[in-house]
Amino acid sequence: MTTLEILAGIACIVSAALLFYAGYRAGLNDGQVSGRTEATEELVPTHQAEVERLQRANIAQHLVSETDRDTIVAAVNMMRLSVDTFAGLRANDKANGARWIAGQLEKIATRTLGRHPDTDRVDYLERMHTGNDYEDVAVYIPVGEDYTGAKTIREVIDHSRNLEQGLEVRDAA
Repeated sequence: MTTLEILAGIACIVSAALLFYAGYRAGLNDGQVSGRTEATEELVPTHQAEVERLQRANIAQHLVSETDRDTIVAAVNMMRLSVDTFAGLRANDKANGARWIAGQLEKIATRTLGRHPDTDRVDYLERMHTGNDYEDVAVYIPVGEDYTGAKTIREVIDHSRNLEQGLEVRDAA
């Protein structure tokens, strides 16, 4: 075997190795891109549903019902009595703490009255249900002929409520 043949063999082996490595890197990059794309497609709906759930929870956290307000006002009055009692006993640190709590309760009591957005949806479903002493219950949600589908049950209920309100307006006219 001549020197030229040996060098040609080495060149062929090196070029085959480089060709294999280039194909390996291209496949690895394609796999990573494909994996990221699939992960994004799977996580976005889950993430969006979690965001909507947290937004509903945040809304519910800042709403105060009428019974909550009455309870909070009663607690404020009790805290004011505690402030006076602690002040009379010269326990100023306890009086200041009770005064701070009373102020926080007053802030909560001044929040707007409201209902959770899903409360209206549940009330609508209660009107629409049929059943036999709750052994078997069916919920009928009319959606109309123009219904194209929805991603969540909330969208279905809202569509049905809007359809019902439209019919009531049309019947009233």
